[in-house]
Amino acid sequence: AVVILADGTENTLTDGAMYVLAEGENEPNAALYSAPDLTIGGEGSLTVLGNYNDGIASKDGLIIDAGDISVEAVDDGIRGKDYVVVNGGALDIAAQGDGIKADNDEDADRGYIVVADGIIDVTAGGDAIQAETDIVITDGDITVAAGGGSIASLGADDSAKGIKGAVSVVVEGGNISVDAADDAIHSDVAVVINGGMIELATGDDAVHADETVEVNGGTITVAESYEGIEAAVITINDGAIRITASDDGLNVAGGTDGSGQLTADGTSSADTFGPGGRGPGGPGGDPGAAGAESVGDYHISINGGTIVIDAIGDGIDSNGDVVMTGGTVVLNAATNGRDNATDSNGTFEMLGGTLVGTNVDARVSEGVEGTSSQGAIYLTTGSTYAAGTVIHLETAGGDGVLTFETSKEFSVLVFSSPDLVQGATYNVYLDGSADGEDVDGLYASDAYEPGTLVGTVTAS
Repeated sequence: AVVILADGTENTLTDGAMYVLAEGENEPNAALYSAPDLTIGGEGSLTVLGNYNDGIASKDGLIIDAGDISVEAVDDGIRGKDYVVVNGGALDIAAQGDGIKADNDEDADRGYIVVADGIIDVTAGGDAIQAETDIVITDGDITVAAGGGSIASLGADDSAKGIKGAVSVVVEGGNISVDAADDAIHSDVAVVINGGMIELATGDDAVHADETVEVNGGTITVAESYEGIEAAVITINDGAIRITASDDGLNVAGGTDGSGQLTADGTSSADTFGPGGRGPGGPGGDPGAAGAESVGDYHISINGGTIVIDAIGDGIDSNGDVVMTGGTVVLNAATNGRDNATDSNGTFEMLGGTLVGTNVDARVSEGVEGTSSQGAIYLTTGSTYAAGTVIHLETAGGDGVLTFETSKEFSVLVFSSPDLVQGATYNVYLDGSADGEDVDGLYASDAYEPGTLVGTVTAS
């Protein structure tokens, strides 16, 4: 079936709130309904008001090539059972259920969504974009709001994710903005981000996969989240990532994503982890105890890119190992005395790159450990210093290796850089001033005007 929206025309389809169907039948169930594959094109406009159930639905596949399409629906906005492919056009969807949906859960090669181009604006009571298998985004301008946005809370059985692919979510490009009560980008298996400009705000995790998250490029800005990126395995090879989190910035654990849901007393619950993970916690909660599951099940690999984290909890929290071979990581972590810049149940191994992290001394503060081939420093000041303090480290000969202006109060510094020499001693200065422009608090080391020499520290 093909619907052509003639150039310059304005078209409207509206159905009633009640259908009279044959006994045992539940279809048609949309204002624009097709049993076979449906393609919509043309340069006209179409307004669809789905008062009974869905707005536009195909029992097979659905392709949107062009057109200015507006949909309001009491359930799902646009649904293709086998697939939904958006190649162009402008979609404005307001749905009380899911926004765009592919719901074939019986065939492994169906139930997918592809966005190749176009302008998509979705406001949904449930998931904004949801596929039973895969979601692939290669281009387009996508703006979605789900479940009332990041300030809303959900019931235990509700799902209001921004972009949800049960098997995978792959982002190759495009401009994506998500404001969701639940996870902003979610998969039960894998999330891969290779490019794009991505802005996320969520009451739960910004990017969550039950198994793996891989970032190979793109710009990811998380304005609000419970945890920034969460999976059993996180691999970051490139990209520019900025995360604001009310718990951990990067977290690897065997978790279920429950932190956007309401508990019995009406408060937002924390993630609940399986064996080997940490117990329910979060701000003001008990961090729980490590289970018996091997730390080898979970790990973080950072091989490149820039990662800047502002976390109320841990900057990096791994129930397994952390290995860093390249890139730059800045961790502005907890000031609550309970969490750390880095927290790993296994080892934190530095083989390359630059890592700078601060926190207020926690119950079990941690630094870089394991068989690191790159020098690292773990420094405690003995008292808490205010945000805006400049930390400067230099060799005995006066060569600077770090000039960093903190954004939060701190008493612990974790630092590793290719400039550090294992076994060498470095002078530690606090206060003073740094000239020039900073990048995420980091200044050129020769831009420092001396403050107070407070002691020395040896790189391990």
